[in-house]
Amino acid sequence: MVLAAAFPNLVSAIIDHNGIGDMDLCDEPARKERWEMARSVRELGWPMFVRKMLLDGVGKLTPLQEESMKEDSEMVALHLEEWTLWKEPLSSYNCLKIPVLRLVSEMNDPETVRSIQRSIGTNAEFKLIPGRNQLQLCSNPMGTRLFIWSFLAKVERREEYAGSGREHS
Repeated sequence: MVLAAAFPNLVSAIIDHNGIGDMDLCDEPARKERWEMARSVRELGWPMFVRKMLLDGVGKLTPLQEESMKEDSEMVALHLEEWTLWKEPLSSYNCLKIPVLRLVSEMNDPETVRSIQRSIGTNAEFKLIPGRNQLQLCSNPMGTRLFIWSFLAKVERREEYAGSGREHS
């Protein structure tokens, strides 16, 4: 997000699968939740933590999630803690000049949904996705593919890539 805000010519668009909530992760209560998740990862180990979280509502792990099981538990815990020190990415939304698609679970509480809607910039589209929690949205992007395809069809092709004159999509 920060890269996209600083260098909009490098990023064509951002698609957020309910990954960014309604507050920065260094603010309470998100900060406390991240510290609790890190503690749980250390206690359970990363593979058990993922299975416990995902299988509660998803049922089957995707190949990408299976691959993530190889991650070192301490490194994952440190990564979770690291987010509590960063006043981003939510703060970056209003600075973005590129198109953004926010896919948000309707299972969020109504105040969170309203707060997310208020936080997005003028270049953002907001879609409320029924019947899926955050982990289900992230783990099964096929359920949101029609929204994504429609959004990407509207995204302008960027003709310059980092000032090099090379084309990319």
